[in-house]
Amino acid sequence: MLRRQLRAETLRSTPWGGSSRTPISERSGSHGSIRSMIWRRGFRSLRRLPASRLARIASLAIVGGVCASLAASSSLLFLLGTLAALFLLGMEAIEPLSQEIDRPDITDGLPIERGRLFAYHLVAPAALLVVAAVLGAAAASVLEPSHAAAAFAIALPATLAGAIGPVAGAVLDAPTPIAVADTNIMGTPRDTEQSFVPPEFAGFSNAFSTFLPIVLTSLGLVPIVAMRFDPSAGTALRATIGVALVFGLLVRWVQRRDRWGVAIRSFFEAGRAERQAT
Repeated sequence: MLRRQLRAETLRSTPWGGSSRTPISERSGSHGSIRSMIWRRGFRSLRRLPASRLARIASLAIVGGVCASLAASSSLLFLLGTLAALFLLGMEAIEPLSQEIDRPDITDGLPIERGRLFAYHLVAPAALLVVAAVLGAAAASVLEPSHAAAAFAIALPATLAGAIGPVAGAVLDAPTPIAVADTNIMGTPRDTEQSFVPPEFAGFSNAFSTFLPIVLTSLGLVPIVAMRFDPSAGTALRATIGVALVFGLLVRWVQRRDRWGVAIRSFFEAGRAERQAT
């Protein structure tokens, strides 16, 4: 609901810095030109963000940096403020991906696999989060100058890890691919009377899918907690490598989610067909 409310926000009619059009010769063709076109669309989308939204992004970055510094030096309860700031910051930054997900009619008409399209739309938000991470680190440094080196060392991995939850939640909100829209994950028709999931478990499943993005966002707190107990360059390096691996898994999941869903459905369908044949 929050993502859709942000998506409904009125954007600028003219991008910041003036409009720029993609030459017709580059709008179609090789995979590389399509990828470049998607990246340009993503950055153009961010350039159309209103001033109020940019101000919110800057404020969230500063609040996150201040809370992270306080969590490292005083109480871990300030991590709750950092968690909220990271989650909302990620939601604010994924505008290009959110636009694509909310327009499946356009997405399905593009000559590129939907998973790759979503993955390419992570580039522009990542660039925006780099700027937000610098703001957060600067805020932490102003609050506590002795934290400056640590703040700039872990600001980017913490900010990118915090965006994992919003990205996962947005991709999970994408419509089911047309090829398998009439079946559930077990490969059975959606209108079938047979249910493999009891009502009690269905409620738990809904709650799990609701809180999953927040749980994933909490990965952004790991570098902060690690630096609190061992403020060294090695800790910052290990945290950065860990976040890079997790973020790489996220990108791979975004790319392959549709394929894996179709494969799982096909597996169960093949199993039922084999049992019926015997």
